Amino acid sequence: MQNMEMKRKSPSTSNKFHDEIQDWDAETPLSDIPAVLREDYPDTLAYFEEFLVSAHPHKKGAVCPFMPKVLSAGTLRFFFMETMGILQTVAKLRDVGEQYLDHAANAEPNSTVFVVFFEPNYPPKSLVTAQGAITVEFMRAQTMVATTFESNAARSLHDDSFQPFRTSLPCLIFRSMTVQDIAFLDFQKRTNPRLIMTFATAYLNTATNRKGGGRASLDELNAVRELLRKARRQVWIRRSILAVLACAIGFAIYSL
Repeated sequence: MQNMEMKRKSPSTSNKFHDEIQDWDAETPLSDIPAVLREDYPDTLAYFEEFLVSAHPHKKGAVCPFMPKVLSAGTLRFFFMETMGILQTVAKLRDVGEQYLDHAANAEPNSTVFVVFFEPNYPPKSLVTAQGAITVEFMRAQTMVATTFESNAARSLHDDSFQPFRTSLPCLIFRSMTVQDIAFLDFQKRTNPRLIMTFATAYLNTATNRKGGGRASLDELNAVRELLRKARRQVWIRRSILAVLACAIGFAIYSL
């Protein structure tokens, strides 16, 4: 596939979006960045351009393995969303996510990252709520949705003392799923089986279509397949229990 060509430009409103969303690239001068972001923008930009490509202190490679490729391709893109109700926020994030999918489909694998900025005082709880509202649907499209913000207490999978998800400005990030994301299945085990099924299915698609940013081992693939099998069985058991309960309640009501 050909690399996606991203033209350098000042913040603008795409015809696909509503007026509240502006977009620009990493080369846009600070004077053209939305005024409400300017104080914290340089530090947050450095997070993506410097911190994420620096050596990881607890494992081999960069903090974010595919970020050097994104910067080299010039496909790091920024958006700004003014504060609005959560339902409107989720709807507009879906718009950005759909544009991400369109761009990523025509770019080299794992070479595109979209970052949505929020106002400095945007509540982290609202940001995480918005993330949760769209995570599953984009996961099905083999896309991960992450959040970073100043008080983010999430820790590295490799060392509890390392907290790499903190940025001066609240951000929501769209990126491609990679084979390295198998590590997140440790967290998925603590959630509901439907989410495990969604993640495992998307991961297996990623790992077997040669676009996953590396190659998963046979043991890893088998482990994910086993998790998927167990999750499907859990869903089947829950459905069976609910069906039995529904029949019992119906019979009890009919017998009154």
